[in-house]
Amino acid sequence: MAGSGVGAFAFAKFSQILVETFGWKETLIILGSLILQCCLLGAFLRPVPTKPKPKAYEEKTVEEVHTFSGSVLSLNEVRNISKKSGTGSLILNILKEMGNVSLLSKNIGLLFITLSNFFIFSGYFIPFLFIPIRAKQLDIADSSFILGLIGLVNIPSRLGFGFLADIRFISPINLNTMCVILACGSLWSYFLLNTYALQLLFAVLFGTGIGGINCITTPYIKDIVGMENFSNAMGIINLFRGVGCFLGPFLGGIISEQFSVVAAFFYSSI
Repeated sequence: MAGSGVGAFAFAKFSQILVETFGWKETLIILGSLILQCCLLGAFLRPVPTKPKPKAYEEKTVEEVHTFSGSVLSLNEVRNISKKSGTGSLILNILKEMGNVSLLSKNIGLLFITLSNFFIFSGYFIPFLFIPIRAKQLDIADSSFILGLIGLVNIPSRLGFGFLADIRFISPINLNTMCVILACGSLWSYFLLNTYALQLLFAVLFGTGIGGINCITTPYIKDIVGMENFSNAMGIINLFRGVGCFLGPFLGGIISEQFSVVAAFFYSSI
C-alpha cells in the first residue's frame, strides 16, 4: 500500500506542471483519463479460486453423472455454474454487506471506531486542498513539494507502523490512536506554521500520522470483530470513510470562506 505515497509525491508536481501548461480544465481531463486506466488494469485481475476442483470431476458435466445419491446442490459442477452465472447477484451481495450497518448495534467497539474514521476522513483531504492557498498567502512558491512530501513520508510510515502492528509490540488500536493524535495535532497547530520550513515539518508529521491510520486498519478491525465479521466491518468502515471524504472538503470550503484557510485546518482537527 506504500505505492499510494509514491503517487502522491509524483502527482503533486506533475499536476502543478499540467495546470501551468494547459490550465485547470485540461488538467482535470488528463488526470481523469489516467485514473480511468485503473478500470483497464483492474480488468486483468482474476479472483483466486477458494477451493480447487477435484480432478475426477474436471471434465465431467451433470449429464454424464448417471446415478447420484444426495442433494443436487452438493455437485461441484452445479455449484460452479451457479456461481459463474451469478455475477450480478454477487455484486449485489457485496453492496448489501457494505451497507449492512446492523453490526454497529452489536459491537460498541466497532461503533466508536467507525465514528472515529468518519471524522478523521472528514479532515483527511483538507491539507491537500488548502495548502496551496495558504502557501500563496505566505509567498511560498513551491507548494507542490509540500504536498509531495506528505506522500513521500507516507511510504516509511506505512511500512513502519505495519511492522509494529505485525509484531504486536504495541496493539494496533493503540497505534491507531497515536497516529490520530499525530495527524490531528499537526492540523491543530497549523496556524502557527508561517514559514516554509515549518510547512515542511507539518507535511512530515501529518504524512506520518495518516500513513499509520491507513495501514493498520486491517489488524485492529480483525481484533475488534474477528474474522467472521471482518468483511462486513471493513465495508462499514469504508462506507463511513467515503461519506467523510465527501463532506469534509465541502465543509472546509464553507469554513474557509466564512473565516479563513487556517480556520479550516483548525476545525478539521477538532
